Amino acid sequence: MGKASDGKKEAVDAVLTDFMTEFARCLVAAGVTSSRFSGIAKVAFFSAAIEQARFGNDRLNQSAVAAMTGLTRNEVRRLAKESSPKPPTSRDRVDALIDGWSTDSAFVTSTYQPRRLRLTGEGVTFGELVQRYGGDIPPRSMLRELQRNGLVTISGGTVSLNSRAQRTREEVRFLRVARALAGLLRKPTDGCAGQLLRTTVLEVNYRATSPRGRPLLQRRINENLAAFMTGIQAVGAAAALEFPLGAAPKRRFTRTRVALITEDVE
Repeated sequence: MGKASDGKKEAVDAVLTDFMTEFARCLVAAGVTSSRFSGIAKVAFFSAAIEQARFGNDRLNQSAVAAMTGLTRNEVRRLAKESSPKPPTSRDRVDALIDGWSTDSAFVTSTYQPRRLRLTGEGVTFGELVQRYGGDIPPRSMLRELQRNGLVTISGGTVSLNSRAQRTREEVRFLRVARALAGLLRKPTDGCAGQLLRTTVLEVNYRATSPRGRPLLQRRINENLAAFMTGIQAVGAAAALEFPLGAAPKRRFTRTRVALITEDVE
């Protein structure tokens, strides 16, 4: 029995090592060190464990969290006092604007650098950027906030993003991969059984297009993906009618999630 258990742990470790090796490539490229990742992992383990470590009166069982995660009781006590168990649901607006300025094809050059934007006029302007990514903050107020933090430079009626605020291509890649993985792995909250997880990994390659062609490509991908998901839903409904699950204590359904990651490679 002990050997079988050891074998299962080794298999899990091997798969996890393979996954983490690929994820670590993104971390290293984005400048995330092992010590920084370790600190983030402790918060993540704590946040995941507190869902299952509660007393009957909903008070957190810190000893249970420590046993489940391997964190020390002092670490659990500190996290319980200083960290919220739920991550923020929205990003800072300045961060969202910088993210859009660094990744949106309308606001970056062919080499993925943030464009120098006109303050006034038509077309691609700073006002258009704020309208798309700044929420309800007026462009003038957003500009003052960016200036106050030393994130932009204004010259000759244009504004440019300073190097300290620019994200590298690898940072952007990491952020998008991490968000996609989080969305795929996030625990359902609508009653899905979640007992079986079946995965399919496919990849296609094609010649890269120009910055003008990328919005068209993304729009066509979104349209085709929507049709693809509708087809999956129809096939799933037909299969359930032809081969029903039968009597079950709870109503169950199958969830299919798709995340597309598109990137230009050399």
